[in-house]
Amino acid sequence: MSLPDAVQLVCRDPLFLMSNMNAGTVWERDRELLDLLGLHYVLLESTGPARSEASESDEHRIWVQHEQGARFYSSASHPPEYRQAFTNIAADGEIVSVGQYIARHSREAEIVAREYHAVGERLSEVQEGCPRR
Repeated sequence: MSLPDAVQLVCRDPLFLMSNMNAGTVWERDRELLDLLGLHYVLLESTGPARSEASESDEHRIWVQHEQGARFYSSASHPPEYRQAFTNIAADGEIVSVGQYIARHSREAEIVAREYHAVGERLSEVQEGCPRR
């Protein structure tokens, strides 16, 4: 599913998203959007002796947020679970950061940003025209 289609399905329109932001429920829309796009919030951690370069002997962890809470998978203590977690979150064998995702989908992100920015400007114009107390 494309980014604009996913945003349209989850957020309906910019006003719906703004009402969710004001109600403090935008995190629910975020989760829905991530699910539709097959994306996950994860934290990648490497631990080892203090030195400038990573080593194969370093422990690597993947922290994943599940509905029941955060869980980590360790390359040192549970290698099969770690490999499975990596496979589950990797797109075509690669973990992609937010910046990389936006760069790869820059045209789609620009379409969504333009639409929401335009609505924000229209709302500001309407608010400026309203009498203030």
